[in-house]
Amino acid sequence: MSELSEEAYSAGWMDRLEFELWAAVTSGPCKYGRLILTAAHIQKLSRLSQSCGGWIIFDDDQEESFIPLDEWLSRVAANVSVLYRPPESREELERRYAAGERHFPNTELCDADLTGIKLDGATFEPHSWFFDAKFTGASLRGTSFRECNLKCADFSNTDLTDANFELAAIESIKTKGAVCEGVKVKGAAFYGCELDEGDELPSWEW
Repeated sequence: MSELSEEAYSAGWMDRLEFELWAAVTSGPCKYGRLILTAAHIQKLSRLSQSCGGWIIFDDDQEESFIPLDEWLSRVAANVSVLYRPPESREELERRYAAGERHFPNTELCDADLTGIKLDGATFEPHSWFFDAKFTGASLRGTSFRECNLKCADFSNTDLTDANFELAAIESIKTKGAVCEGVKVKGAAFYGCELDEGDELPSWEW
């Protein structure tokens, strides 16, 4: 673990290293500082944890210290909000969605090609950014983009049934051919106008 910290940050034990590496073990490959935590890194961490029945933490008095797995999982549960990291690619988003995860706040996938993706029931609120993202032909039934930035996103031919765009920035979005039954837009910003309850989801077509 300390070797990974050195590779990522040139530090023997970066602050919250134990939590960041555990997040990778539970969520999959990701970027950590200068380092890409690969499937091989994760498999080794998982194998070592299972072999010793615990995890390593940094204690101010004892420095690197072993704790049993049940104690570690209790610490994880108490720090669950700190452990969260948003998906950084379409592949990671789809993998985590397939594993049952549905809440993805602060996701930033600007310019992403999300054509045909299925994210029914997912929520990206608040503060996710999908500027100029392409959702063409996607299934987003009941998906929440409340308080998100969706400027210039393309929802053409997308199933947006019961999707939530309340308080979102939706300037220049495209919705030609989209299914918009039950879409919520109250408070969404569209070229200086604030949409009201019952308004239709607007579309900007070039």
